[in-house]
Amino acid sequence: MRTPETESRYLKRGMNLLRRYERETGNRDPGGLRDWLIGLKPGILKTTWRQYKQGAIKVLQDLGKEDLADLLAREGSSGCCAGRLKLRRGLPDRDLEKLQKAAFGPGSWMALAWLVAGRATGLRPSEWKNARLEDRADGPVLIVENAKHTNGRGNGPVRHLHFRDLLLRVQADDPEASDIWSALKCHLYNVAEAKKKGRDGFEKYKEACRMALYRMSLRAGCKGVNLYTSRHQFAADAKKAGLSKQETASMMGHASDETATSHYGRRIQGRRGTPVPDPDPDEVATVRRARTRHDPGLFPSP
Repeated sequence: MRTPETESRYLKRGMNLLRRYERETGNRDPGGLRDWLIGLKPGILKTTWRQYKQGAIKVLQDLGKEDLADLLAREGSSGCCAGRLKLRRGLPDRDLEKLQKAAFGPGSWMALAWLVAGRATGLRPSEWKNARLEDRADGPVLIVENAKHTNGRGNGPVRHLHFRDLLLRVQADDPEASDIWSALKCHLYNVAEAKKKGRDGFEKYKEACRMALYRMSLRAGCKGVNLYTSRHQFAADAKKAGLSKQETASMMGHASDETATSHYGRRIQGRRGTPVPDPDPDEVATVRRARTRHDPGLFPSP
């Protein structure tokens, strides 16, 4: 027997699905909810289907649609995605354009601003909570608290991304630079507003953007895109721009130049000519260089 907490959770999920069904179809008659939900199968996992189904059943029962609830209860998971969605390690312009065309409602546009800002900065999703933009004499600087700076995993407690060149391109009416600058400032504003809503304001905002992006990616046919995908694209863009391993690592908050090289977007995936911030020279100097088997430091002379 279900607990009251479980019943409440299913009802909340079912109501969210009902509102989404009404938005996407323009139909306020819940009689079409079952067929609409079945139509989502090709883009969702079996575990997601089971959660969606139970939520929809709960709502239909509460609305007195027992016959539809019974039909939905007999619907299996056949037709759903198998396994886990493969996460993408890059976000080229063509995929971003698909997502833009699939955007629906303010949640989608907030998620898109997050993606564009992420491609321009390489921040981990959690790092946006305390990131701040400062205007300095030599140009704007994004100050980021490194999420992984304990036990030698990060390159210091903070890092600095310099956007002087980006601002110069904005002032020269470069459309790509202007879009990036607008998205960056918009996203920072959205984060600040979310934090005003309480201690968990940022976490709720991040979750809302994550879910909006998930739904948008399914509509766009870009499965596997998440808020972390833009960090991979940033790494690829930095490599394409000719930045060294140490410079790329410092801007991503890595203690070693090996991480960005081995686990993030490849140079071939980078976008040629896209604006990339300048790293802080002092932070570049503290990045550890990965040793290889050819490094004489591993085999010192006798």
